[in-house]
Amino acid sequence: MSRTTLPRHGLLLVNLGTPDAPRTPEVRRYLREADQLGVKEYYFTGGEPFLNPEILPILEAALAQGPVTVLTNGLLIRDETARRLRRLWDGSPYSLDLRISIDGWDAATNDPIRGEGTYARILEGLRNLAAEGVNPVVTVTEACEGVAAVAGRERFLDWARSIGLSRPRLKVLSLFRIGAEAERLLRHVLEIAPEHPYAGRELARVLLADATKVDERVQEAELLVNARLDKDLEDWRAYELMGDVAMVRDDFEAAVAYYTEALRYHDPARAEELPAAPRWARYGENDAFLGRFELTPEPGR
Repeated sequence: MSRTTLPRHGLLLVNLGTPDAPRTPEVRRYLREADQLGVKEYYFTGGEPFLNPEILPILEAALAQGPVTVLTNGLLIRDETARRLRRLWDGSPYSLDLRISIDGWDAATNDPIRGEGTYARILEGLRNLAAEGVNPVVTVTEACEGVAAVAGRERFLDWARSIGLSRPRLKVLSLFRIGAEAERLLRHVLEIAPEHPYAGRELARVLLADATKVDERVQEAELLVNARLDKDLEDWRAYELMGDVAMVRDDFEAAVAYYTEALRYHDPARAEELPAAPRWARYGENDAFLGRFELTPEPGR
């Protein structure tokens, strides 16, 4: 099953938030196979699942078979989307669990991590769900200082109630534990399936996300991504990761070259519009480049 995690322990994970993400007919095939294998729960992730134009019929199909969990940033949950989610919620004998990620109490603490303007849009999505009586799980990582303490959790629960979530559900995620767990899983996948189409690339992303930026981890990430490029010279995500490697090493010129190459494969028309010396900056959820980068002007120009 491309773009899925094979059913294991009764669970199917489907990635819906990428340019090549499956549409409804393909997901229906996955669901039939999963049902035959005894799958009991369905997880949809990304990227951002709500970028998939067929997300709602896909969720409807999955809810006919079992409980569904959607991992989302909430940026695209408009009022009509919330109403349709409520209809799915009411129309299925199984649960629909939405997990919405945020990284701060307000724009000042959230937006430096997730991108300028994202706090207001997440808030809008949560309020739209609350207005329809849909009660999501709000997930926050320990990147939000103090949230893991009792007082921090109470502050977040009070915040959730203030925006209309009368029975708030909060999940605080440990950054270290998530990274370690993801790394262990991806290494296990590579042990049993060395030619896995994206496990090496995703392991490289986990290694680069390590806040300690240990040289050995960056070198391993570079080797993994180069191995991926050896197999597929048009993998724009691999070029993007090589740009990340260069940024960790403060090699700005190399980073620009890799990010530009990523854009040439992903969006050739926009790549032609790049200036001779583009300046890149991280920007949370940016539709112009699928949540990864925004082009900003050269300082002083």
